[in-house]
Amino acid sequence: MDTNQLYISRPSEGKDLYTQLQQHTLDELERIAGTVWTDFNAHDPGITIADTANYALTEMDYKLSFSLEEYLTNKKGTYLIEEYGLFPSEQVYPTTPVTIDDYRKLLLAHFPMLENVKVEADKKMGTYNFSLRFSPYYIRQNIIEERIRELFHCNRNLCENIDKITIETPKTLSFKADFEIYPDGDSTDILVQIYWLAMQYLSGSIKIEHESPEGFVTIQPEAWYEGPVDDVRVTIPTQGDTQHEIYWLFCKIKGVKSFKTCYFYENETEIRTDFKAGYRLKVPSALNEITIRIRQEKVEVDAKRFKEKLQALYFTKDTSRTRFIMQEREKSLVQTDQENKRKSGTERKSYYRDVYGHYPISKDLPHCYKSNIKEIDTHTADTEVHTMKNFGSYLKLFDFVMERGLNELDSLKRLLSLSEEDTNLSIEKTLPEGQLLMCKTNDHYRNITKIKNQYLDFLDKLYGVESNPSWMGEFGYYGETTDDALRRRMRFLKVLPELTRNRSKAINILEERNKVNVPNIKKYLSLLLNMNFDESVSVGNTLPRHNLMLMGDHEEGKQLRDQLNSMLINEKILDADMVIPIEPDTSIQTAEEKLDKQQELRRNLPIFNSNWISGGLFRQGIHLKNYKLVKLENGVFLLVFQNIEDGSWINLGRSEDKKKLQGWANTLRCYLQDLNRKSEAVYVLEKNFFEPTEPFAITIIFTGWTARTKSPRFRDVCTQLVRSLLPAHLKAEFHWLSAPQMQYFEASYHKWRDELYENTSKDMLIEHQKAMMKVLSKTAIYDSNR
Repeated sequence: MDTNQLYISRPSEGKDLYTQLQQHTLDELERIAGTVWTDFNAHDPGITIADTANYALTEMDYKLSFSLEEYLTNKKGTYLIEEYGLFPSEQVYPTTPVTIDDYRKLLLAHFPMLENVKVEADKKMGTYNFSLRFSPYYIRQNIIEERIRELFHCNRNLCENIDKITIETPKTLSFKADFEIYPDGDSTDILVQIYWLAMQYLSGSIKIEHESPEGFVTIQPEAWYEGPVDDVRVTIPTQGDTQHEIYWLFCKIKGVKSFKTCYFYENETEIRTDFKAGYRLKVPSALNEITIRIRQEKVEVDAKRFKEKLQALYFTKDTSRTRFIMQEREKSLVQTDQENKRKSGTERKSYYRDVYGHYPISKDLPHCYKSNIKEIDTHTADTEVHTMKNFGSYLKLFDFVMERGLNELDSLKRLLSLSEEDTNLSIEKTLPEGQLLMCKTNDHYRNITKIKNQYLDFLDKLYGVESNPSWMGEFGYYGETTDDALRRRMRFLKVLPELTRNRSKAINILEERNKVNVPNIKKYLSLLLNMNFDESVSVGNTLPRHNLMLMGDHEEGKQLRDQLNSMLINEKILDADMVIPIEPDTSIQTAEEKLDKQQELRRNLPIFNSNWISGGLFRQGIHLKNYKLVKLENGVFLLVFQNIEDGSWINLGRSEDKKKLQGWANTLRCYLQDLNRKSEAVYVLEKNFFEPTEPFAITIIFTGWTARTKSPRFRDVCTQLVRSLLPAHLKAEFHWLSAPQMQYFEASYHKWRDELYENTSKDMLIEHQKAMMKVLSKTAIYDSNR
């Protein structure tokens, strides 16, 4: 219904749905009945039933007539649009600063005390110099440099840094004019507007708009990439900086009739008509300093009101500087948590429609129709009981269709939600338990996983990403279920605006190391590939935390591997009639149950008598096909493992209990899958912080000892993926480290990051850098194009 319409209009005769359904029903009955049934009056039972069913269908149509937004609104009347991956344009399109004007807008949006900012980029070193022009009413200039550095490092891109911050002191111009105003004009107000316009023009005519409750409704799609910055939109116009241009702007001021003279003087004598060198207008503090003549019969300028109104234009929301009161904004200049930056405006008020219940058709019929079996008493004849059952089942067919549709509608929020708690079942019932008995097929179930994947595919195409690349299917090694895959995709898509908008964003070196302060490309890769991105956790210590050490994979370590794998078995006992495959365990276990089984495993399997574990077992042990049971003559079974990398079979354990060995194989497989997954991570190093400096070079460091990261195919696709995400001007080199190498690297990297943050000793910073480079020098730079 049109909400702007004052009255509800009556539909045309016969155009409403109920009337059309009734007419269609009668026409169909007449066609089917022919000459057999000629009474279509309301007292006929068939007509009454059709009438009731048509009312139910009309009500159903009403329940399905609301907007998608209202079906996704919660009971509190709030529509959380981003929960369904439908992000507003202001979240998706603005990017981190990438140009000089982007950085200008960033500073102007966060520091309203600035009139203008000049930014110069050193294209050889990737550094920026900022020249600041302050408002003449702002006096606390000494505290601004530190805050600008904080803001820059919160938003900078990879391989960018800040060099110098200077405060601009422009030359002062005095303004002399002779103009005429209309009789009804307020001379003081007009004078304020003239001075304000001149001050704004000389400072660049920067326009800053604060977002209204309705959002930036005037922004056209082609301007989405230009802002806003948080809830502020900054416009930097192109102007000629000439006296001629500003003169015509003066003439447009309301109340001004004409100008006779209009001059700007430097040093009170030299006329300036070109302002490109940078100037500031001298602000008069007393009436005798106002060198402007206003022509009118009676002109009175209130010097006190003039001064107050001119100053108020800088500090109130009633002008183009609709940001915040300056003092309030200084309390929170920097927001470090990017995920909380853009929450304003995402919660929208809407209507919650409680339309999911269905009233059975039989209850709308007269009591004498006896369609409810519960109404049968002991005196009811068998033929009547049979008739009532058939009639009740017939009516339930209508209820069946409607209830199923409403139940599917009710599950829409869960189906489209990107919250992980909404992915617990792969299938969903679409009817209540009592109704399921009526259906002989599986039509009363809906495959939620399939439908949800289709919706996530739609979001991928909408935003131009791949949350589940086809090549990921080649590396499904770690026991990921269909629901696990959905959760992984949903975690990725839920933060998609941040991942795409800030794709090249770097770490904040002025903030401590944590799981949030990571390069955005690391977060992108980690969420997409299901890797760890919390830099407070060392993946190189994953195995040591489980009292395990990984043997070397090179030839020189084979002798040690052979000694520790002393339970090699004779392949003659591996005849096909003696080998039994391992049956997969599909039971769902709690975290406590998994831990108990892992502890039992380590107590019983001889391979855990030593802390060493071979790379072949660590990587190939994630595949159940590599485990076998071998039946011996005395009723004993061996649990054997095929180490494909070393080309040998290992006896893991023996028992008369075949079921126990089957359980150990499944537990060991899941245990190794978990260890592999937890051992994977990626690090990003910016060499512009190194000595000697390499301005536009980064180093990507991957885990290199797990089942996935050992694969050349996986390394190739990861390398290509990183290159597709990085800006074209950055040079990238790739290293895949072994477990010991990663331990040494992470130890030095964490100290290096901490030293960057604390900034206590440059010598220590260089020492940690050298330690990292020493580790990387022992691994070849990986090139997927080789």
